[in-house]
Amino acid sequence: MVSFGARRMHPAITPMIERSAYLGGCDGVTINVAAEALGIPASGTTPHALVLVLGSTEEAAKAFDEAMPQEIPRTIIIDTFDDEKFGALIAARAIPDSIYAIRMDTPGNRRGDFLDLMREVRWELDRHGFGHVRIFASGGMDVDYILHLNPVCDAYGVGGYIASAPMVDYSLDIVEVNGEDRSKRGKRGGRKRLLELDDGTRKVLPANAPQPEGARDAQRPIEEASGDGDIHALRERVLAQLATGVFVL
Repeated sequence: MVSFGARRMHPAITPMIERSAYLGGCDGVTINVAAEALGIPASGTTPHALVLVLGSTEEAAKAFDEAMPQEIPRTIIIDTFDDEKFGALIAARAIPDSIYAIRMDTPGNRRGDFLDLMREVRWELDRHGFGHVRIFASGGMDVDYILHLNPVCDAYGVGGYIASAPMVDYSLDIVEVNGEDRSKRGKRGGRKRLLELDDGTRKVLPANAPQPEGARDAQRPIEEASGDGDIHALRERVLAQLATGVFVL
């Protein structure tokens, strides 16, 4: 199973990224605003932030288990404070009747042999009666790494590597607050329009600038951009084409 999670994304751009990931075959998405906007299921795990705020893996697991609807799998992150094998046991013992999986998001500079580390966690879970608890991995998951971890890992959280194209770096900045221009130094202030010209080029202009002759707005609501609409039907079409290797636009 592969799910997509975009972190630190602006709500205005996230649904487009999540939509593409879901259409392309991901089993789920993690951003609530995207899931609600697109009418698709959200799924996720406990974040590091919850453990940091509550102070321990045990308290975070119990709080998540108490607050989340029963249909949400209890996947608990284990490496905020603890060694992975001990964190996995702490999480499993905290909610033994409902835990579904543990998530390993170990920083790259502490991973060493990540596959061997997972085998150690798997061993300890099995040895202590938690053979049903699955292992979920996240952080720098590209195709080769997923294939490398597959012998032990059950599911993956994939971020930037979801795209096969080179990453395009960008930032999103506040340029207007309640109709008032407000921007930080080095940024072009004020609301803007993205226009497409007759020759196919695009141009960014202030929102109150005169519109060049023949230019048209290039920005459209995501509902209009989605073409034939039903995201679930579109997803089935994409998955069918992936299975046959024949792609039709």
